[in-house]
Amino acid sequence: MLVFFGFNSYSAQAKDPDEVTLYELQQILLDYFNNNNIDLEVDSDEYIEYLLLQQLENSDETLSKYPQYELLDYYIGEYLYQLEQNQGENSQISNNILAMTIGELKEEIELRNVAEEKFEQELEDLELNEP
Repeated sequence: MLVFFGFNSYSAQAKDPDEVTLYELQQILLDYFNNNNIDLEVDSDEYIEYLLLQQLENSDETLSKYPQYELLDYYIGEYLYQLEQNQGENSQISNNILAMTIGELKEEIELRNVAEEKFEQELEDLELNEP
């Protein structure tokens, strides 16, 4: 499947969804904001609240119906995950994270899930071995 992207500052291009970067998705989201008169700046408290409400409640139904929404949902999820991981530190998402492709992110999520399952199993084993 090919996905067509249009950016205000980029020419339209077709890409395999797994090759799309989080930065490109951020730009699509910002274009969506611009086209729909939504005044939010990346990393602002309002931006973070908007993304959180969108992920939890699909608060912006128009965005939920956007053609690239499935991919934008990866961006939203990773953005919020990175904020949670970096609490108390810089609230901006690093360029290294924004350079990740969806394919790389899917692999990273799988590794996180495996590590989390292993950790949970180790905790369960400890609890079973307690007197």
